[in-house]
Formats: sequence, structure tokens, C-alpha cells
Amino acid sequence: MVPRPLFVLLMAAQLGCLPALAGDYVLRVIDGDTLDVAGGRIRLSGIDAPERKQSCLRDGLAWDCGQAATETLRGKLKGALLDCVEEDRDRYGRIIATCFLDDGSDLNGWMVERGWAMAYRQYSKAYGAVEDDARSAKRGIWAAEVSSPWAWRAAQREAARARKKARP
Repeated sequence: MVPRPLFVLLMAAQLGCLPALAGDYVLRVIDGDTLDVAGGRIRLSGIDAPERKQSCLRDGLAWDCGQAATETLRGKLKGALLDCVEEDRDRYGRIIATCFLDDGSDLNGWMVERGWAMAYRQYSKAYGAVEDDARSAKRGIWAAEVSSPWAWRAAQREAARARKKARP
């Protein structure tokens, strides 16, 4: 698929007061790597952030690292303008995009650089070195014991299957 600019703000007036704009549309942060624009989902390309309900261990205590990643992205986008370039669609119909802030910086890379998302190396090689730097500097989630989001999701699916199987 040829990358193309993504025009992301369909019904801003109907969405109410939300923290960021993409093109002419208001954005809502779903989690550390997913945005909602007028009911459509944008998945940030090349990264995978902890799920909103995912916990990590920091200093031996449970820490809501998924919520922290979500709040970090929300804070970064508050009042920001965002331009996203669609790269693909995933199996759920979400737009896969690289998004840029109004200063031209790569939002996806920023999340990895700050340690709030992992490079999604299964799908992209774009942010591997950036993740390596964040990990060695123990920024964000790397200051804790963290499972990869993909491993956490797989464990959640397995636990749900086991619960379903155990029902009488």
C-alpha cells in the first residue's frame, strides 16, 4: 500500500472537547498506541505499548504501566496538532499509521524513545535501536519488570479460555 496522508477529523463538533487535533478532527487516546478519531481507530505503526489494564513490577510492587503509557500519550497530545500517514489496515480494520506532531517529530518514535512503548519488531524495524537505547537507560516501562504487550495479551486470551473451559 502506498503511504498517503490521513485526514483524521470527521465530526469534531459532535465529539465534544477532546485533547488533540489531527488535521481537522479531534482525537481520543484509547491506550498507549491507539487513537480514536470520530469512531475510527488509528494504531500507531511499529510500536506496541502496554495494554491499559496491564501491570508491571516496579520495586517489587504492581504498577499500572499500561495506564501510565496511556496517560503519557494523552499528556503529549493535549492541545497538539497531529498529522498521520496511513501505511496499512490491520485485521481489525484499524488504520496503521505513523503520526507526526506539529513540530514534525515522530509521535510513534517518541513513545518508544521515552520508554512507554516497545518496538513492534514483528511488523517493523523502524524503532528497534530507539527501544534499545530506552531500555538501557531504564526509561518508562524499562524501569520495571515488564512483559511484552503481545505476551500479556496471549496470557489474557489463555486465561479466558481456561475460565470458559472450567465453567460447568
